[in-house]
Amino acid sequence: MADGGNRIRDLHSESWDTPEGPRHALMVAIDIQDGATAASFVDGLVSRVLSQRMTSHPDTSMMLVTIIGEMTAKGFSELWARALVGYPAMAAFMSLMTVADVIRGTRDGTVLDRHSLLQAH
Repeated sequence: MADGGNRIRDLHSESWDTPEGPRHALMVAIDIQDGATAASFVDGLVSRVLSQRMTSHPDTSMMLVTIIGEMTAKGFSELWARALVGYPAMAAFMSLMTVADVIRGTRDGTVLDRHSLLQAH
């Protein structure tokens, strides 16, 4: 999915065993290069993440979104919260998350900022 230089690089589910038991997460990697189309891009992204969540393990309780681009993690979080209004099923899934973070970084792995998608705006 591409929208004015914005695109999904990766969207998948992961599961792994920990001493506390199995953990399940959604992993989302995106580029946001065009702020003018970011809101519509994030709206479409919520739809795609919802589809992925519906086919993921029922106990999926974590999500990590990584961003490359100029949009801050907090700015993305605000667009995500606005888009959730149109997707009550995804909003319900988000209410079950224990961790849902967005991290903005550079291609070389430098973290620029981070924000929780679970924080009140």
